[in-house]
Amino acid sequence: MSSSKSPMDLDIPGPSETSSSNLDAPAQVFEKFLDLPAELRLNVYRHALVDDAGYIIAIRNLPPCRPNMPKKLSPALLRTCKSVYNEALPILYQENTWMIRSFPPERCIPELMAYFGEDRDKYAGMIRRIFTVGFKGCTLDQGEIKERLAAMGIQWENLHVWAVRTTEDQDLDKWLKKGEDWLERADERKMAVLGLQPEWWDVAYRRNAWWACKKGSKGKGEMKSRPSSS
Repeated sequence: MSSSKSPMDLDIPGPSETSSSNLDAPAQVFEKFLDLPAELRLNVYRHALVDDAGYIIAIRNLPPCRPNMPKKLSPALLRTCKSVYNEALPILYQENTWMIRSFPPERCIPELMAYFGEDRDKYAGMIRRIFTVGFKGCTLDQGEIKERLAAMGIQWENLHVWAVRTTEDQDLDKWLKKGEDWLERADERKMAVLGLQPEWWDVAYRRNAWWACKKGSKGKGEMKSRPSSS
């Protein structure tokens, strides 16, 4: 079976295809695990696969992919069996927060295509929580951002969070005054609700970090993955 590259730079193959006639003790353990209530299984997956205090950078060959690594993740859980793979994979991609470059366009799209490779639509399409970094003097246009994300395999309508960070308060004021009514300023309280950390991306400039998010962004407690029926 061919392997896929996980966001933690580990080789994560698809689900195990071990036949029922060859089940060993570990496989039997996972059969019993699947008999647990769905909510308990989801809590196990979140403990193994989600880091609420950190984020993942989806830029190929830019170490580390998880700055500071507040928590060690265990994507090898996906190897156990098809049922666990189908239930747990969406949690890995949907409930972690990703730093996805949205501009400049000549760099952001090739970077994400290189990061996910031929599996881009499968993996990037599951991402639900994004923040990006605005460079000085950049402009925001919702239509352009939607198009860029769609080219990466990410559908704007499926996102629970899209936020942008800038070190230039003047730029943020300019975006909001330019009629970008899909944006709203995010103070520390709003960031906490959304599960974002004000100091993310560049700790040295945290006192000069200004954030905005798309209106309608939802906190992590408002959106939880459910077990896949596949």
